[in-house]
Amino acid sequence: MSALLPQMEDSASTAVVSSWVAALGDQDTRAFVAGLAPHILTAGAPTDWGDKAMAELVPLFQRSIDYSADATEAAALLMATGRVSLDCERELLNALGAILPYGGAHRVRALTSLSQLPWSKELSPAVVTTVTSYVEEAPEAVYWALFDLFDSRGLVDPNLTAHVDGLLEDAEPTEAMKTRANPLSRVLSLENAMELALSAESEDAMTAVATRTLDLSEADPAVAGLLHKIAVLQPPVPARSSFAYALAAADYDVYASAVRLLLADTLDVGGAGDQHLWAFITIPLRAAERAEVWAEVESRLTSSAQEASAAAIVLAATGADDELDQIVAKNIGKVMLYWISDEPAAEVAAALAASVRGGKRSRSAARSPAARNWRVSEKKAAAAAALKALR
Repeated sequence: MSALLPQMEDSASTAVVSSWVAALGDQDTRAFVAGLAPHILTAGAPTDWGDKAMAELVPLFQRSIDYSADATEAAALLMATGRVSLDCERELLNALGAILPYGGAHRVRALTSLSQLPWSKELSPAVVTTVTSYVEEAPEAVYWALFDLFDSRGLVDPNLTAHVDGLLEDAEPTEAMKTRANPLSRVLSLENAMELALSAESEDAMTAVATRTLDLSEADPAVAGLLHKIAVLQPPVPARSSFAYALAAADYDVYASAVRLLLADTLDVGGAGDQHLWAFITIPLRAAERAEVWAEVESRLTSSAQEASAAAIVLAATGADDELDQIVAKNIGKVMLYWISDEPAAEVAAALAASVRGGKRSRSAARSPAARNWRVSEKKAAAAAALKALR
């Protein structure tokens, strides 16, 4: 067909196209003749042929909210040729948009059609505006088809994804969400975006969340708060570590400041749950900041039992931070000796031992004084508590 039409006389080609256009209005022939669109609406075809064909289809959507599915398929084939004008596209959009308020199956049908049509880049913002108020009622496959179309145009916004935020308040991320973690992480609420990035283990999504966090007016406490939420969720350590690296890469100074805030909080309050926090947040630190953390901790390890117990929580970092593990290993032996022999305290000795249990070097260094043959009952009890915690 595409080879024959250019060779015909104008009157003959016009007659052929007129017959083709008319056949689009007949449900019995529509599916077949619509398939000829790529062959008729070629680059060299008159510019109005596509509009004439679309003009035959648009009334199908205007006359009945129960239009047949092949009408959508035919319109999609015409639009895919790129030979349909923006005005004709807009007429079709208006026709489908007028069906949406009817609700129920009619709304679902219209949303499905809207998701199946290859809208031009120029009209896509108007499509977003048309569907946003109704996307919550779209079947999942239809919603994600619309999402992917708008994402490809850079048009995904919080209004379009509000119901995804709602779903994540009560349920775990779906596979469909995880595969779209990167674009979703830029528009979901910050906490939901963080949880999705962790669930999908997407470094790009983590970076997007990190960037958004740094854009907040008080970035230091915002980053600290985000790290604390990650710790509460307790995702796998590799995912936690990746997020920490993403935050540190986005702005190292802010990250280091956030760690200082968390350190001060742990040393002051000493919540046992903070062990999950310290299991990953020191990993991206540079040598100077890591030494700073150790200096703050070391000064408390042989002071009061309360301060030592709080400081011990930070030593959970030895399980994933090899450099801190080496630093602690050089000093933990004398600290353990202090709480076993100098000031026997089974509870403190056990807390210190438990915190370095994940460290390769510090665990061994902590075990050495605890394994001695202590005879005094208080010292023996403290050593036994430490050994039990190291198992």
